[in-house]
Amino acid sequence: IATRSDDGSVQLWDAVTLEQVGEPMQHKNRQVGVWVKACLMAFTPDCSRLRTEGADGIVHFWDTETGNSLDEVIQSEKEVKRNVRALAYCPDGWRAVRKVGWAKYQMFDADRNKPVGPAVNTSQNWVNVAISSDGARFATGDGGGLIQVWDAVEGKLAMETIVHGGVVAALAFS
Repeated sequence: IATRSDDGSVQLWDAVTLEQVGEPMQHKNRQVGVWVKACLMAFTPDCSRLRTEGADGIVHFWDTETGNSLDEVIQSEKEVKRNVRALAYCPDGWRAVRKVGWAKYQMFDADRNKPVGPAVNTSQNWVNVAISSDGARFATGDGGGLIQVWDAVEGKLAMETIVHGGVVAALAFS
């Protein structure tokens, strides 16, 4: 289990013993030497690593057994900074979807942080994201109550927009 506190630190917990794993993890922007709040986190599908992204666009990977940094730090592109708000991994472990701009989402290589498909423009900026179990499609749900399902390769709508009728506060794809 991973939790994020108000101060932006991330803590791992053993799901069986409910004991803390390691010390709280802090994002550090190494270029300016300051701590930054983690905004997003997601486990890799094999659960060996936890990916966290800070408000500054810095990506960190953490060992889930020890809670130690793996010293794999990636800087996101300028457009992505300040827009990190949603992240989901594909079951294959090497691809993920995340927000890359105002109301824009994209599939990317999760280890290299490089795009692997076209970006899609959603209807609103505040959006949640989830990926299908085969990684072929992903869904976005927004504050205006719309759910859109996208073809992950083509970057086009895969079906008609679903009207949820209220804010889509969370989203999961089976």
